[in-house]
Amino acid sequence: MKVGIIGSGLSGIAAAYFARTRGFDVTLITGKLGGITQTFVKDNWEIDTGPKMLEICPASCILEEMALGLGIEKSFQFSNINPNDRSIYYNGKMIPAQILPDYMTISDLLSNSLLIKNFLANLFKVKKVPKSVDDESIYDFIKKNDAFWDGEDEDWLINVYADANLRALFGGDIKKLSARSCNAYSKDFNLKYNKRLAISPDGYFPDFEKVLVYHYGLTECRKTFLRFKGGWNFFINSVLDWLKKENVKIIDDYVKSIDGVKPQLTLKSGNLLNFNNIISTVNSKVLNSIFPEMISNIEHKSWNSVTLCYNDPPPMKNLGYIIPTNQGSKICSVTYTYNVFPDLAPTISIVGEGSTDELISEFKKHTNFEKNPDYIHEIFMEDAIPQFHIGHYIQQLNMESNRPPWLYIAGHSFYHQGVFIGMIKVKHMIDEIYELSSK
Repeated sequence: MKVGIIGSGLSGIAAAYFARTRGFDVTLITGKLGGITQTFVKDNWEIDTGPKMLEICPASCILEEMALGLGIEKSFQFSNINPNDRSIYYNGKMIPAQILPDYMTISDLLSNSLLIKNFLANLFKVKKVPKSVDDESIYDFIKKNDAFWDGEDEDWLINVYADANLRALFGGDIKKLSARSCNAYSKDFNLKYNKRLAISPDGYFPDFEKVLVYHYGLTECRKTFLRFKGGWNFFINSVLDWLKKENVKIIDDYVKSIDGVKPQLTLKSGNLLNFNNIISTVNSKVLNSIFPEMISNIEHKSWNSVTLCYNDPPPMKNLGYIIPTNQGSKICSVTYTYNVFPDLAPTISIVGEGSTDELISEFKKHTNFEKNPDYIHEIFMEDAIPQFHIGHYIQQLNMESNRPPWLYIAGHSFYHQGVFIGMIKVKHMIDEIYELSSK
């Protein structure tokens, strides 16, 4: 079984790893291994770029499985802080907020009258079962499937609480984003309140086993490692060394086009490659350029990721903070890395849509910490965050129904939390190819 893999980010190298463990003849067409996920070292500071692992990591089980197979489990670096210990910056104040209500402690629940009221209001509420043709905004989805005691409650839970958490992932306005595609909230929400939807053919869960894997990753977040000693480059290089030992073909080239009839790739060098199956892990913009009849391009946001390095950091106690859309902030999220991994030299990660100067200026205003960092590292992540607008879910359905049976699509443009769900998806795809080839 010959499998070709397009893209060499975390999803791509995960696809190559799991395909080889199944005994497939694997070819990885690569640009830069790891994609935007890299680790830079400056003096004693380790700076991780790309997706932030300091929130929930639903791919933790996949990363752990790969690390055990590679024999690098001693390099796990564990968080020593509750991943939910962060704030929402709202109306000039830092308000404690958990990422998901599931992870609240009893004391948290009893001290938060708004959330306990909301829980009681929903306890016996009959939910409307969404149909597969529905496509509504995250705002409308939560409003329809939740109960509120008054307008102030509704404003907080939707426009502040949900919007801030989702903005940290997508950088979009929940009044425009599709609940069917941005399933960061909708899948967990429905799994919690509408378990019958999990087995409904018209529900949000067409593949319940995959949702269970996703949910398992979420529930494991408190005890999982969140990075490797030596950063992402250590993990990426460990996978690369293993792939070379396993005789995986690694081609330093780019795909020019995918044949629409047979599993054949044309490379920019002009070479033709034939496979039994092809797995694409690139984003929609790239996929659209090499296979335009497959899917139209999806709008993406470009983010600026700025890391502030301090010898003497500000005395922040929690994980960091996120900001809802309605605050008009250039910043989407701030992470105090040194509170999560105390053995790392102190850094603070700021992600947003503004310039470096704008992001740093806002950060100083929020925290009243005026000291300049000893070193600043910035990386502009072009087209990093897919914008799952209304109608995107229908586009996903069309893509899935129209794709050739030999083409599997797992790019970060198509799944919540992009890269990490992509890693879970590629493992399922490899399993599916193996099962089909065994019949």
